[in-house]
Amino acid sequence: MLVYLITLFVVVLSAFLAEKSKSVFVSRCLLGIAFVTMVFVAGLRDKSVGTDAGYYVRDFNKIQKFADVVDITSKRQEYGFWILIWLVHLASNEYMFFFLAIALIVVACYQRVIVAHSANIGVSFFIFIAMFYTFFFNAARQGIACAIFALAIGPLLKGNFRKYVGYVLLACLFHNTAIVMLPVYFLVNRACTFKNSLIIVLVACFMLFFADKIIAFAATYQPRYAEYGEKGMGGGYLSVSFTVANFIFLYLFKKSISIERKQYDLFLNMLLFRIRSIRVKKGQNQQY
Repeated sequence: MLVYLITLFVVVLSAFLAEKSKSVFVSRCLLGIAFVTMVFVAGLRDKSVGTDAGYYVRDFNKIQKFADVVDITSKRQEYGFWILIWLVHLASNEYMFFFLAIALIVVACYQRVIVAHSANIGVSFFIFIAMFYTFFFNAARQGIACAIFALAIGPLLKGNFRKYVGYVLLACLFHNTAIVMLPVYFLVNRACTFKNSLIIVLVACFMLFFADKIIAFAATYQPRYAEYGEKGMGGGYLSVSFTVANFIFLYLFKKSISIERKQYDLFLNMLLFRIRSIRVKKGQNQQY
């Protein structure tokens, strides 16, 4: 736990000072410190840190030649992830470099989005470290896909559908399920009114109600998706309740927003999409 607290302190302090600095060079150096800290903490961890990290290390050790990539992509697709493994092997066969490569991609994507779109990068980095940073420790493919999709926020705000689709398709190279974000463009890119919020909730309820059927259909295409329908340990209720409370507060607070109202509404709609049940896997012992 101590290493995460130190990371949180270093990153948030660096971001805060970078925002206050009047020197572009100093600001970039401070953001560089934040970036390197997050990458090294994620990349130099033991393979026992992260529920699925051991499985990813097993895949890394198994796929060393491009012929291995061709073989596995014919079965599991998601070409980007397996090609990434092959490229890392060109540099080293140590899994530490694999973790570093994943961390570089994920942290670079999120930091770019935060710096480009946040009004207070110190607070944004705090939220990122506290709530989202360790997600890719457990789910590398999903973590990379989410990070790449985060880059689509810019095109989403500007109404650039083609570029948005490009980022979604790039994310699909690491996790096929990213394709579900295509229709999200038309749902969240509108005013956050009661009517539109109700539509989003109804769509989410529809997807939740037919989740088992959707997963079963996906499993016929990729058998490994069948495990997504398995119930794990409880634990999603607290996260959902916290997100609901956040949405209600921010929805009521929007009356006080007079600038960047469209952007505020878009983020509110995206937050509403996050309100869902979360399947929590049984954790493993973690150590550094």
